[in-house]
Amino acid sequence: MKPVLVDPRYWGDCFRACVASMLEVPVEECPHIPSGIEEFHKTCMAPPFASLEEYKRNPDKLFESEWWNDFCAWWTVTKPKWVKEFEKTWSDWFEERGLVCHTLAPLNVPIRGYYIAGCEWGPLSHALVMCDGRVVHDPNGYAPDAPEHPWRIVSLHVIAPRDPSVLTLILNLRLLRLSLREVPRN
Repeated sequence: MKPVLVDPRYWGDCFRACVASMLEVPVEECPHIPSGIEEFHKTCMAPPFASLEEYKRNPDKLFESEWWNDFCAWWTVTKPKWVKEFEKTWSDWFEERGLVCHTLAPLNVPIRGYYIAGCEWGPLSHALVMCDGRVVHDPNGYAPDAPEHPWRIVSLHVIAPRDPSVLTLILNLRLLRLSLREVPRN
């Protein structure tokens, strides 16, 4: 996993940065699905902070603003359409590369390996890279164990080869490696 941060020119770019991180590809090779936030900004006041650094110093300022109320109302209407486009675009992108992204409900046991956690915080959605049940990368640049945001995990996204024979080969190699560890050495 090679950490990639969100592109500051785009709002809602966290899933894209997580996929680029996990697959270790340039973020420019991954699709960006415009959320329409740029249009929203044209019709209302600007957010109550001038930069990501200012936001990180005082994130609560966002929730105390009129902008937040306007944004929540706009996003409630806009999100369903955006989610449809998001899912179709990413499904096609993974398929072109011989991959599939399985979406699972959150589990009470950690999944082994890397995956993307879909999170929510109020009306906001976010994506984090996890490994073995722990956050290892926040594409917004927060430390993995930072308590800044109480994200609630609502989905897990596991990227895998579309061809099941590749998965079978990977599992067989892991089993072989495990069984070789158990063979007594003379």
